[in-house]
Amino acid sequence: MSKLAAFVGALLIALISYFLWWNRLPPFDGHGEPVPVAITDVLASMEEVQVQGTAHLPIRISRTWPPGFLRKERVLFFFPLFEKKDITSKKIHLMVATDTPPDRLVSFEDMTVAGWARPPAARMDAASEQAFIDVGYTFAEEYVLIETFVPQ
Repeated sequence: MSKLAAFVGALLIALISYFLWWNRLPPFDGHGEPVPVAITDVLASMEEVQVQGTAHLPIRISRTWPPGFLRKERVLFFFPLFEKKDITSKKIHLMVATDTPPDRLVSFEDMTVAGWARPPAARMDAASEQAFIDVGYTFAEEYVLIETFVPQ
Protein backbone atom coordinates (compact mmCIF):
# COMPACT_ATOMS: atom_id res chain seq x y z
CA MET A 1 0.00 0.00 0.00
CA SER A 2 2.82 2.43 0.78
CA LYS A 3 4.33 1.93 -2.72
CA LEU A 4 0.97 2.80 -4.28
CA ALA A 5 0.64 5.89 -2.09
CA ALA A 6 4.18 6.99 -3.02
CA PHE A 7 3.41 6.48 -6.72
CA VAL A 8 0.14 8.43 -6.53
CA GLY A 9 1.87 11.20 -4.56
CA ALA A 10 4.70 11.45 -7.11
CA LEU A 11 2.20 11.47 -9.98
CA LEU A 12 0.16 14.21 -8.29
CA ILE A 13 3.27 16.36 -7.75
CA ALA A 14 4.27 15.87 -11.40
CA LEU A 15 0.81 16.86 -12.67
CA ILE A 16 0.64 19.95 -10.46
CA SER A 17 4.15 20.99 -11.53
CA TYR A 18 3.22 20.57 -15.20
CA PHE A 19 0.04 22.64 -14.72
CA LEU A 20 2.00 25.44 -13.00
CA TRP A 21 4.71 25.38 -15.67
CA TRP A 22 2.27 25.38 -18.64
CA ASN A 23 0.28 28.28 -17.22
CA ARG A 24 3.40 30.19 -16.14
CA LEU A 25 2.29 30.34 -12.51
CA PRO A 26 4.68 30.61 -9.54
CA PRO A 27 7.38 29.34 -9.29
CA PHE A 28 7.54 29.12 -13.11
CA ASP A 29 6.36 32.68 -13.84
CA GLY A 30 9.80 34.03 -14.76
CA HIS A 31 11.31 33.90 -18.19
CA GLY A 32 14.73 33.84 -19.78
CA GLU A 33 16.19 36.16 -22.37
CA PRO A 34 14.09 35.97 -25.57
CA VAL A 35 15.89 34.84 -28.72
CA PRO A 36 15.45 37.09 -31.80
CA VAL A 37 13.73 35.06 -34.53
CA ALA A 38 12.31 35.89 -37.97
CA ILE A 39 8.51 35.69 -38.18
CA THR A 40 8.65 32.82 -40.66
CA ASP A 41 11.04 30.82 -38.43
CA VAL A 42 8.95 30.84 -35.22
CA LEU A 43 7.86 27.37 -34.11
CA ALA A 44 5.48 26.41 -31.31
CA SER A 45 8.23 24.21 -29.87
CA MET A 46 10.43 27.25 -29.14
CA GLU A 47 10.45 28.85 -25.70
CA GLU A 48 11.08 32.60 -25.34
CA VAL A 49 11.24 34.44 -28.68
CA GLN A 50 11.41 38.02 -29.92
CA VAL A 51 10.09 39.05 -33.34
CA GLN A 52 9.75 42.32 -35.21
CA GLY A 53 6.92 43.01 -37.59
CA THR A 54 3.80 44.94 -38.46
CA ALA A 55 0.66 44.29 -36.42
CA HIS A 56 -2.62 44.28 -38.32
CA LEU A 57 -5.37 45.66 -36.11
CA PRO A 58 -8.52 45.46 -38.28
CA ILE A 59 -10.65 44.08 -35.46
CA ARG A 60 -10.35 44.06 -31.69
CA ILE A 61 -10.52 40.52 -30.33
CA SER A 62 -10.07 39.87 -26.63
CA ARG A 63 -10.72 36.97 -24.28
CA THR A 64 -11.01 37.04 -20.50
CA TRP A 65 -9.76 34.29 -18.22
CA PRO A 66 -11.38 34.32 -14.78
CA PRO A 67 -9.25 34.34 -11.65
CA GLY A 68 -8.09 30.93 -10.55
CA PHE A 69 -5.54 29.07 -8.52
CA LEU A 70 -2.61 31.50 -7.92
CA ARG A 71 -3.67 33.88 -10.71
CA LYS A 72 -5.66 37.06 -11.20
CA GLU A 73 -8.24 37.66 -13.90
CA ARG A 74 -6.49 38.12 -17.24
CA VAL A 75 -7.63 39.78 -20.46
CA LEU A 76 -5.67 38.98 -23.63
CA PHE A 77 -5.92 40.93 -26.90
CA PHE A 78 -5.21 39.15 -30.20
CA PHE A 79 -3.79 40.39 -33.50
CA PRO A 80 -1.76 38.93 -36.38
CA LEU A 81 1.86 39.98 -36.93
CA PHE A 82 3.37 40.12 -40.42
CA GLU A 83 6.77 41.03 -41.86
CA LYS A 84 7.76 44.62 -41.14
CA LYS A 85 6.00 47.19 -43.40
CA ASP A 86 3.70 44.48 -44.86
CA ILE A 87 0.16 45.84 -44.75
CA THR A 88 -1.31 43.77 -47.60
CA SER A 89 -0.82 40.12 -46.56
CA LYS A 90 -3.85 38.17 -45.41
CA LYS A 91 -2.38 34.74 -44.55
CA ILE A 92 -1.66 34.57 -40.81
CA HIS A 93 1.48 32.66 -39.79
CA LEU A 94 1.92 34.38 -36.42
CA MET A 95 -0.72 35.53 -33.95
CA VAL A 96 0.06 37.61 -30.86
CA ALA A 97 -1.77 37.43 -27.52
CA THR A 98 -0.95 40.37 -25.25
CA ASP A 99 -2.16 41.97 -22.03
CA THR A 100 -1.77 45.45 -23.56
CA PRO A 101 -4.80 46.63 -25.55
CA PRO A 102 -3.98 48.01 -29.01
CA ASP A 103 -4.60 51.70 -29.65
CA ARG A 104 -8.13 52.11 -31.05
CA LEU A 105 -7.00 54.73 -33.59
CA VAL A 106 -4.28 52.56 -35.19
CA SER A 107 -4.83 50.07 -38.01
CA PHE A 108 -1.21 48.98 -38.56
CA GLU A 109 1.72 49.29 -36.17
CA ASP A 110 5.38 48.31 -36.42
CA MET A 111 6.44 46.64 -33.18
CA THR A 112 8.77 44.25 -31.44
CA VAL A 113 7.06 41.42 -29.57
CA ALA A 114 8.71 39.22 -26.95
CA GLY A 115 7.01 36.22 -25.36
CA TRP A 116 6.48 32.49 -25.30
CA ALA A 117 5.86 30.65 -28.57
CA ARG A 118 2.86 28.37 -28.12
CA PRO A 119 0.46 26.34 -30.18
CA PRO A 120 -2.55 28.54 -31.02
CA ALA A 121 -5.01 26.30 -29.17
CA ALA A 122 -3.34 27.40 -25.93
CA ARG A 123 -5.20 30.74 -26.12
CA MET A 124 -7.19 31.04 -29.39
CA ASP A 125 -10.65 29.58 -29.85
CA ALA A 126 -12.72 28.85 -32.95
CA ALA A 127 -14.84 32.01 -32.54
CA SER A 128 -11.72 34.21 -32.46
CA GLU A 129 -10.32 32.52 -35.57
CA GLN A 130 -13.67 32.93 -37.33
CA ALA A 131 -13.71 36.66 -36.56
CA PHE A 132 -10.42 37.06 -38.46
CA ILE A 133 -11.66 34.88 -41.31
CA ASP A 134 -14.81 37.03 -41.56
CA VAL A 135 -12.72 40.15 -42.25
CA GLY A 136 -10.70 38.43 -45.01
CA TYR A 137 -7.75 36.73 -43.29
CA THR A 138 -6.78 33.08 -43.67
CA PHE A 139 -4.67 30.95 -41.35
CA ALA A 140 -1.58 28.99 -42.32
CA GLU A 141 -1.92 25.29 -41.63
CA GLU A 142 0.65 25.47 -38.80
CA TYR A 143 0.38 28.98 -37.45
CA VAL A 144 1.95 29.91 -34.10
CA LEU A 145 0.83 32.13 -31.25
CA ILE A 146 3.19 34.29 -29.20
CA GLU A 147 1.89 35.02 -25.71
CA THR A 148 3.68 38.13 -24.51
CA PHE A 149 5.32 38.08 -21.12
CA VAL A 150 3.04 39.06 -18.26
CA PRO A 151 3.80 42.64 -17.21
CA GLN A 152 5.38 42.75 -13.75
